[in-house]
Amino acid sequence: MARTGFYPGSFDPVTYGHLDIVARSARLVEKLVLGVGTHAGKHSLLDAKKRVALLEHVTKPIAEHTGVKISVVT
Repeated sequence: MARTGFYPGSFDPVTYGHLDIVARSARLVEKLVLGVGTHAGKHSLLDAKKRVALLEHVTKPIAEHTGVKISVVT
């Protein structure tokens, strides 16, 4: 059974710190799910759809390098 990790956050916007955590997590699991949430008390810079697309784009090299399947969900 594959080890699966879950990393929730608003990712608004995604930062190098977020990517560092994704890269570190990718060394520990076979599948990594990134959960994009919305903070009700804050005004978002990017809508959830754009944050998902951005996360998919910037985590693709990490997935390719490590062989980890990275999924982004809302």
